[in-house]
Amino acid sequence: MQAKHTVQLQAYTEPETLKHALASYTLANPAIVSVDLNIYGERHDATDVGRVLSSHGLFLQQPVHKPQSATYYCPHFLHVQEVLGQSVTETPWFELCRPQQLLSEQQNGPRAPEHLVDAHAEPASIFNSLSQHAYLHKRAADKGIKTTLKDHQMEAIDFMLRRETGALPSDLMLWNEMENENGEIIYQHIITGTRRARPAEAQGGILADEMGLGKTIVTLSVISSTLDGALKFASEQSTANSTEERRRSRATLVIAPSSLLLDNWVDEIRNHTYPGYLSFQKYHGQGRQDDLNQSNRGRSVLGDIEWFRIVLDEGKNTLDDLGALVAFLRVPLLENAASFQRFIINQSKPGTRHRFKHLRTLLESICLRRTKEKIGLSDPVEHVRKLTLSPTERKEYNDLLRRYETLQNMGVSGHSKRGDTAKVQSFLRLRLFCNNGSFSSSLSNMRLGPDELLSYLQQVDMAVCAYCDRTIYDINDVPGTDGGHLLPECSHLVCRDCLAQHRAQKRQCPRCTHGTNDTGAQDILVEPNPLQAPLDSGPRMIMPATRYPTKLLAFLEDIQQQTAQKSITFSSWTKTLELAGQLLHSKGIPFHCIHGALPLYKRHQILDNFQSPAGVNVLLMTLGTGAVGLNLAMASRIYLLEPQWNPSVEQQAFGRALRLGQTEQVIITRYIMQDTVEDGNVLSRQNTKLQLAVGGFRKRKRDSNHYSG
Repeated sequence: MQAKHTVQLQAYTEPETLKHALASYTLANPAIVSVDLNIYGERHDATDVGRVLSSHGLFLQQPVHKPQSATYYCPHFLHVQEVLGQSVTETPWFELCRPQQLLSEQQNGPRAPEHLVDAHAEPASIFNSLSQHAYLHKRAADKGIKTTLKDHQMEAIDFMLRRETGALPSDLMLWNEMENENGEIIYQHIITGTRRARPAEAQGGILADEMGLGKTIVTLSVISSTLDGALKFASEQSTANSTEERRRSRATLVIAPSSLLLDNWVDEIRNHTYPGYLSFQKYHGQGRQDDLNQSNRGRSVLGDIEWFRIVLDEGKNTLDDLGALVAFLRVPLLENAASFQRFIINQSKPGTRHRFKHLRTLLESICLRRTKEKIGLSDPVEHVRKLTLSPTERKEYNDLLRRYETLQNMGVSGHSKRGDTAKVQSFLRLRLFCNNGSFSSSLSNMRLGPDELLSYLQQVDMAVCAYCDRTIYDINDVPGTDGGHLLPECSHLVCRDCLAQHRAQKRQCPRCTHGTNDTGAQDILVEPNPLQAPLDSGPRMIMPATRYPTKLLAFLEDIQQQTAQKSITFSSWTKTLELAGQLLHSKGIPFHCIHGALPLYKRHQILDNFQSPAGVNVLLMTLGTGAVGLNLAMASRIYLLEPQWNPSVEQQAFGRALRLGQTEQVIITRYIMQDTVEDGNVLSRQNTKLQLAVGGFRKRKRDSNHYSG
């Protein structure tokens, strides 16, 4: 490589490591020193250098030692701009920690250089330390709740009622009491410095406990505890600042992102309250009242009601998302987007004095969060099965990889107008090959179904509703389901909640209207008729075992050892689950499968069977249908058949089994094909997304327990 290109190599290692190696060196026992290697060279040689390294199974990552005088560019980093045909001269730099150095610091004492310290550790520490235990009391549940609550749930009731009534201890308020120059008592806002005669706090807050700790039963307890107050609220005259009269209601409006999550609320009401104590009405689907009031300028019928309380279920995880919640809560002086940008986001940027101080103050006031670790629940055990492609698979994979590289070069040289789309499609198909082997090797003619199209849009960060930016976990138009709708003319997506508005107003795609119409997906061949029958019904063709991919054979091996345990197997792709189902069927292992095109009533039937002790023990599920809205605490084994582009989708799915009521140790098994895009690009992208998520809201420990198979 150095003979062909002008490159320089610079190696770094810890002084203690080098000292120890030299001390143990002998002629009979040469010392081996682990080093971090920076490669310097000309920008125009970067692609060739990357190709040489990848051909030898070496993939560049962000350097631990940041170059001070050189521009950083990584040819193995997936630059979305390049995929879309734009030139890129620099790779984004993310302030990542180096686990080995943090461990060395804990063991040996010396502090790592400041630029190696995890820039996201403090916000993660803030978010995971919001238990407010010292300020909260254990408040018993109302008489209408028949379930015995745990201590942390009773403290959450106290937090929510204090936030709603304004009965806050001074340490949790955003105002300090002080005297003005005339000796009068006034209040100064801790974050903005604004002074007022009376403090104004938001009447509400954020319950951000980890998934599975009982946020729904806490909310039901709060609703039950305030029935008298709600009745009084409804009898009083509306105080809304509007020229149009709004009818007050004593009801609590619960807004959830999926029908399955609404059904979960219904189940929780029935499981935790006495019959008839809390009445409810499910407002969803074709049977609901028309949500457009033509006589009232198109405003939602739900918006014509002044609700006693509004609950938003399913949370957010970035600073921008937090800004949206602050606006929803109407936190005084910070609800305006410009104010939140100035006092919270800008004050959290690197180099800011007292960085994160304002973020900590805000979250300590309006947010309550407890982790499973805080309340004594065990973390799941995670295993990563690193698998090797068979010789035949390796040859086919390398053929696909060479075609991918050819398309990339054609796109860079300008010889292919469709090169950008083809590159991303090729990258997706390399991922599909890792799961499905030769069943997905036909690059030129393979028609991508909705699952694969969704994966494509995830790769370019466009798997969201064109109207409301809600994340879309599934694409289908099958009646009785809750998948997102594909706009065929531009390949943007519309969620089911916004679809009625889109069709009623016969509008153009809002993203296309605003000039952001390039998904690059218009040329993708999409199968118009996705699978609609359960994968576990009817006859199926079973191929010889040698025809099935290595990964799925390893999965079969694992599942055969755990048939007595309830297990959930997740994949993004229906084709993968279909192949897995064939293998299970060949061994006489009963199973059920839930995918996006399966009507909701059939999903409920399958879930009821799976939740029964006498039901099947193996459930296959696409990640889109399992990411939100399910309580599957009866499962103690989780299998993830491929790494996800967005790691939060994985965590949402895993959280369905990691819940209160789980009595067994949960074991998660991940499958990764070594020396493929799974082992390099996808995992690198995951780590980046995890770090970005941590910077705003949360941090998650990832076990490094690997074993090969």
